Parts: sequence; C-alpha cells; structure tokens
Amino acid sequence: MGLDMYLEKRHYIPNYFGIEEENKYKIEITKGGREVPYINPDKITNITEECIYWRKANAIHLWFIDNCAEGNNDNEMHVTPDKLEELLDIINKVLENTREASELLPTTSGFFFGDTNYGEYYFETLKDTKKQLEELMESTNWENQDYYYIASW
Repeated sequence: MGLDMYLEKRHYIPNYFGIEEENKYKIEITKGGREVPYINPDKITNITEECIYWRKANAIHLWFIDNCAEGNNDNEMHVTPDKLEELLDIINKVLENTREASELLPTTSGFFFGDTNYGEYYFETLKDTKKQLEELMESTNWENQDYYYIASW
C-alpha cells in the first residue's frame, strides 16, 4: 500500500456523426491478431494514456492538491498546460538550489505517503519528473488532449 500517483493524457477522438471522412480517426482493437468484437471502435471518443507514474512522491502530490484542486484532495483533477509548466519551473528551481526544497516544493505526511525527508529519493523523483515533463511538453497537441492528475492510497 502507498501513495500511487498518475498523470494521464486523454486524447479526444472526434468521430461523431456528420464529421467529414478525412477528419475521422480509424481505431483498430485487436487481441492476439484478432479483432475484439465487444468494443465498437467507431464509438470510442477518448483514449487515455498513462504518462507519468509516481510512488510516494508526496511533495508532488501536495503541489497538485494546492495548485490544481484548490486544496481539495479530489480523486481526479484537470491539469492545464500552464500548471505543468509551473511545476516544471519549480522543479528546476529546487534542483538548482536544493536548500530551497522545503520552501518551494515541501513534502507532506499522510497515511502511506512515504518519507518526508529531502534526501536522495526526493531529488531523484524530481529529476525523473523533470525529464518526463519536458518530453510531454514537447509532444502534446493541446487542441485534442487534456491532462488529469489522479492519486490513490
């Protein structure tokens, strides 16, 4: 048990009735090389992609709660592009000056939230998050994609 955290990307698939054929997406769902008969690809409207997974990264969890959910510990929260950029900026500042970690990106305690020290795990998590966020920011088409943060413990 523990704090499991996810950043998901949801791709909107505009395949509604009346859309021009050249703008429709073709989705194929197969298992073992065979078509899956119980899922109608023409009725899929969203595809969810897990982009980042964290385990017991309680400082990042607290940041999302404070900055994307107005302090409410919701199960799921929408994350705007400017919020992802803001998180990346804070991570860069902390990695440049580790003494500011407790002020800029503080840890938090909670049931199964893990270590609250500013040690190796904390900074390795930030380095990994920085890398993944930079890759996401370069590859996102904000027109048809949204991000959501989800946590469970």
